[in-house]
Amino acid sequence: MKLYARIWLAVVATIAAFTLIVGMFVQRHTEHLQEQFRTQNLESSWRDGSRGDQRELEIRDQLGRIVGHAVRYREPVDVASGPTDIPPRTRGFSVRMDSGQQFDIALPPRPPRPLRPEPPWYFSPWGVFGMLGLMALAVGLGAYPIVRRLTKRVETLQHGVEQWGEGRLSVRVPVEGSDEIAFLAQKFNHAAAQVETLVSAHKSLLANASHELRSPLARIRMAIALLQATPDKASEATSQEINRNIKELDDLIEEILLASRLDSPDASMGTTESFDLMGLAAEECARVNAELMVDDGALGTFEMIGYPKLIRRLLRNLLENAQRHNHSERGTVSLALTSAGNQLVITIRDHGAGVPNGEAEKIFEPFYRARNASERDGGVGLGLALVKSIALRHKGEAKCVSMQGVGGCFIVRLAAQV
Repeated sequence: MKLYARIWLAVVATIAAFTLIVGMFVQRHTEHLQEQFRTQNLESSWRDGSRGDQRELEIRDQLGRIVGHAVRYREPVDVASGPTDIPPRTRGFSVRMDSGQQFDIALPPRPPRPLRPEPPWYFSPWGVFGMLGLMALAVGLGAYPIVRRLTKRVETLQHGVEQWGEGRLSVRVPVEGSDEIAFLAQKFNHAAAQVETLVSAHKSLLANASHELRSPLARIRMAIALLQATPDKASEATSQEINRNIKELDDLIEEILLASRLDSPDASMGTTESFDLMGLAAEECARVNAELMVDDGALGTFEMIGYPKLIRRLLRNLLENAQRHNHSERGTVSLALTSAGNQLVITIRDHGAGVPNGEAEKIFEPFYRARNASERDGGVGLGLALVKSIALRHKGEAKCVSMQGVGGCFIVRLAAQV
């Protein structure tokens, strides 16, 4: 059955059940009121009928002889004709005896006769609103379990999609029922399995390619050793060039493997450690002759918990990139450390050509080269991609401030504790 049909039937069934229950309650209550009304009317009719419909009564003695007549009245007593104890507007009989004597017989006041009972509360204006409120409450309470059961699978599917979007490609969602949600869950699982297979194949290809690249590198190193055994100017220049190329290949392989591990949130990067960020920054700045700037009042405030090897790699990539594009005649590369709440901020500036407008985000993509970059600058375009991945691994971010013609500025925010 379609999902919309289930929800519609759930609401209709709830309203129908509530209407049936309320109808039965109203019917029983109305029958009770009608029975009470009939009983009251019968009692009233009996009281009226017991006195008969005659307007004149005969008074007889013990022998059955008529000694007087009584006339029923409802008019006020004429107080002007003489003193009387009968109050005005009373009920009674005026008795006239054959002997000429006259008597007034007063009857006690009749209690008011209820003509009909008060209408039930649900027939009043406020009662109608109360019934509507009860109906809305009943529909809400009755339809909630059914609708909740149907939409809970949507939330399960949503949770699975969110986990899969975060990089957990092994996540699958349960397939329940035979409606649109079950069909969507089935198709999602099929697509997720295909994507996981492709990504696994891609990672396996990278790992195998990286492994295979190390074999010719080892042979090249052996050839260099043989060349160095018979040194001359040509062989020395050749060995230096080969060594430079080997280092570039080594760095490329290492960056590819590290990027592949950082892309997977399930990949283990080792255990987190407590370390001094300022100490790492000082070591890396000394390595490339960069200037380290830290406020005097901030000394000792850069302790963080994370992966020191990854942070060292982040600092090294940023400093080498800045040194590569820096114009030394304008100034030196600088690294500033600041803290903002529970975050540590790293700012690296150079005095080069800067990043072209519109490319501040693209330069963090793998193998991307800016328009003003050249081959002699070196690098293969993975350094900044690794910087962004390492920052994300430490619950932070990395961004570039576009300052074309003034110099490059990279800002990295890291959580003090992963």
